[in-house]
Order: sequence, then C-alpha cells, then structure tokens
Amino acid sequence: MVRTELESVMKLNVCSQLFSRPAGSVGVANSSSVARFGPGLVEPTRSILRQRARRWAVLGAALPLMTAAVFTAPSAVAAPVFGATPWTVVLCKYAGASAEPLTAADAVRRFVSPGVGGMADYWRDASYGNIDISGGFVPSLHSSRAKNGWYDLADLGAGHAISDFQKLPNGVRRAKLLNDCRGAAGDDVKLEPWSHLLIVTNVNDGDTFGVAGPTIGGITIAGATSVEPGSWNVDNFVGQEMGHGYGLNHSWDTSPCEYCDEFDVMGNFRNGVGYKNVALAAPQRFALGWISASRVFAPTPGIPTVQLAALTQPTVAGFLMARIPDSGDPSHFYTVEYRQQQGWDSEIPGNGVVIHEVRSDGKIVFVPVKEASNRALTVSGETFVNAAGTVRVQLNCINPAAGTATVSFAIGAYGTCGSGATSTPPAGSGGGSGDGGSLGGCGRNGCGLHPPGWHPSPILFT
Repeated sequence: MVRTELESVMKLNVCSQLFSRPAGSVGVANSSSVARFGPGLVEPTRSILRQRARRWAVLGAALPLMTAAVFTAPSAVAAPVFGATPWTVVLCKYAGASAEPLTAADAVRRFVSPGVGGMADYWRDASYGNIDISGGFVPSLHSSRAKNGWYDLADLGAGHAISDFQKLPNGVRRAKLLNDCRGAAGDDVKLEPWSHLLIVTNVNDGDTFGVAGPTIGGITIAGATSVEPGSWNVDNFVGQEMGHGYGLNHSWDTSPCEYCDEFDVMGNFRNGVGYKNVALAAPQRFALGWISASRVFAPTPGIPTVQLAALTQPTVAGFLMARIPDSGDPSHFYTVEYRQQQGWDSEIPGNGVVIHEVRSDGKIVFVPVKEASNRALTVSGETFVNAAGTVRVQLNCINPAAGTATVSFAIGAYGTCGSGATSTPPAGSGGGSGDGGSLGGCGRNGCGLHPPGWHPSPILFT
C-alpha cells in the first residue's frame, strides 16, 4: 500500500486484451422488452482450466527469477481465476523484535476460515463463488519449528533485523522478505506453481505489498503478499494486496490520482484515508472472469434504459455491469455499476451509480461526476457525458429497498453538450422512475438526442 520509488516495479498491468473479449449474450428481449436470465455465475470450463495449467507450466521459463538480490516484477496480466486458490499464511518475526500481535489461531480466522467475516468470505463474495481460499492454512499452528506460532528470522543468522531490511532498496527488500520468511518456515511450507503466499510480519515495517507470479525459493508461484500489523483490516489493505496476488493493479481517478478510487478496494486510499469496507469494483471482477456475460449489459446505438443490481447483491434481478465502448478501440470502454452502502460496501461514501473508464493500456480509472463527498451519480436526472459527447449515462432512480438502480444510456456521435464532462438537468426536467428524463441535461432536444416527449424503452427483469 505504501508508495515508494520502485512500487511501479511491483505493479502488474491488467491487459487490455482481457477487456476486449466479447461480452457475449445478455439475453434477448421479447416483444414486451423483458430480458430474462438466471444468476449467471461463471463456472470454470475445461478449456479455461487447461489454459491456466499451461500458463503455470510456462511461468518458470517466461518470468525472471526473483532472488534476494534482484526483484523484477514479471510483465504479466490478470487472467481469469477460478476454483481453489489457497493461501499459505506465514507469521514472520524480524530478528530482535519480540512482538507477537497475532496468534496462529487468529490468523486462521482472519485469512483462512469461511463463515467468520474474514478474507475467505471476502473473496468468495467478490468472486460470486468462483474462487475458494478456505483451503489455505497457517503452518505454524501445529509446528514444532515455530515459536509460539511465529517463525523467527533470527534463526537464519545475522542480517535479519528490521533495520537490516530497511537499508535495502525497495524491490530488493521485498524480495528478501518473501524469500527469508519462506526460508525461516523450512519444511513447514512447500510451494507449488498454484500456491499463494501471505507473509504477516510482527512489527510495522512501513511496507505492505502484493505481486503476481513471483519466484520464491526457486519456485514460481501464483502470487504473494506481505502485510504488517497496521494493515490487517480485512478488506482494505489485505484485500488490495491479495488482489495484486491475483494480478490486479491499482485503480485511479481522472485527476489523475492513484489510490483515489473510493469505490474499489484496489484504489481505496483517497487523501490518505481508506475506508474499511469497500468491495472490488466491477471492471476488476470482470477482468478475473467473475461477472458472466449474461450479467453484463452491452448498449448498442440508441437510448435503452436498464436495471442494474447492486454489485454486492448478485441474487437481485438486473445487470451487474454495463460495458460501453468508446470510439473504435475495443480495448477502451466505460463500465457502469450500481453500488449500495451495505455489506462489504458498508463504508463507501453512499449509494450511487459508479462509472469507470478502462483505458487501452488496461488502467482502470474512476470517473467522478461531481466534487462532493459522494462523487458518483446519486440524484435522479444526473448525467455523465464523456468529452467527445459519444457516451452518456443518466441515473433515473435508485431503489435501495430493492437493491437496484435504473439507468439510461445514449451511445453514438451526438456531439458535445456544454463544456463539462457531466451535466445535471434543471429542476422539473424529469428523470424519475418511469420517465427517463432529459438524458444529457441540456433539454430534451439540446444535443439532438431525442425529440420532445421522448421516453426510453425500458428493459425490465423478472
């Protein structure tokens, strides 16, 4: 989480090719414009599993070796992740530091056990049940090698005090910490290509990080992260660093500011203050294959109105995300999702329709529509318009009781509408439930979008 001079080395870009894959069918509307679909949760297919097996098979040859002397993050991409992704949790003490702030049993509850509000539940919900980390373990829980549940770096000899690590360049320090904590555990930890390793240090060392595809002890594994005592809050620091272990990168806002996306655990640290309970944003879930095609709305030229279900409520009828292409570049598009302040999202700024821009380089950028405590679309009739005037998103209404939001889209070269990127219709211009309002906020005829009396055709759900 801490920004450093070499942090960019640790980041793994989300490949734009992931986002340019076809969105697939979203259901065919019948004569009454009713689209029907089931929960549509992604199931791993044999071809995907074979693809991932081949990916791990070539990692050793394709990725540079990460040693205590050199740490160069591989040029890898976030790939779809399904099935069991167990994390091995190693409690690791710096030499000469006696603090033991976490017991091995506590670590099991925080990072491994399902049903207790820890990371196993977080990733189960974030993936809509597509991954399961509950098969992970804390080897020191029943180890004679560990002392009171902790592996001591002092057992490796001199040079393992926290001051020794902090003298090293950032990338070298991180590599040494992963390798040495693994080494202190000895035969208690056996890494495989599909392994994920989570290091928990006993004192604050000023650095919390995650990486996909590192080589540790000569084995290239799926991902690794290290967290310090100050970053154990479940779904902010730890969730973000584990997300790096799955190949995800930080999200930004348009200012541009890294860590300034208050609606994404991968960027939730605006103004140096992170929210504790923030879920993973829709484009991040989409990159990992966790939102099925049937739950992604792909607008075509025209002005449809659709229902979005809250991202954290997949059992509610509605699309979980809209994917809106921008210009002629299939790897550049916008995503639209509805976020509701509850559950893993209980500490987002408030309910709202959230827009992200996914750029051609894979960067995910939160697009604020206003300067306010809640920078999402929150008011009926409030509208986002991109700079070219080719993408417009209007919030019609939010129904918190149902866990839904109704949104209208306009896609195509309609020209710009004023000088800003957003616009809000004047009072009384509509936009409430059943109307659709004045898309664009410049009057019904203001930008050539639609004639007076226009009403969008709704797509309803049952």
